[in-house]
Amino acid sequence: MEYSSLEWDSKYCMAEGCVRYENRPEYKVKWKDLNGDKKEAHKDLLEEAHINTAMIKAENEEQGKWLSLNLEKQRIRAWIEMLLDFNYRLHITPIEFVEYDEKLYEKLCEVRADNGCVTLDEKKLGPL
Repeated sequence: MEYSSLEWDSKYCMAEGCVRYENRPEYKVKWKDLNGDKKEAHKDLLEEAHINTAMIKAENEEQGKWLSLNLEKQRIRAWIEMLLDFNYRLHITPIEFVEYDEKLYEKLCEVRADNGCVTLDEKKLGPL
């Protein structure tokens, strides 16, 4: 899913998380483009062009000006522009809700099925 196709609140929330963790040296947003090439975004790639675009967009909004935004909000908006510029893509995995089953949970723990992926396909689950 393309980051650009998200609603503003979702873009903002994701960029807010990026700003929150951007000072961790290991923090990078990673994805693959349509060709399968690995891409990444991190604070060192944030350029003046991203900041300028964020500033222009904020200036054009009715509700506020760039200088009225605190530094964190300015960085969030700059991250949004960087992720848009880099064509950030999200990998979405659909999930299906299943009722909690204590016996199934115990068996999953027993076979160390702790990778976060669950299936209802008995062939993939194997004997329980």
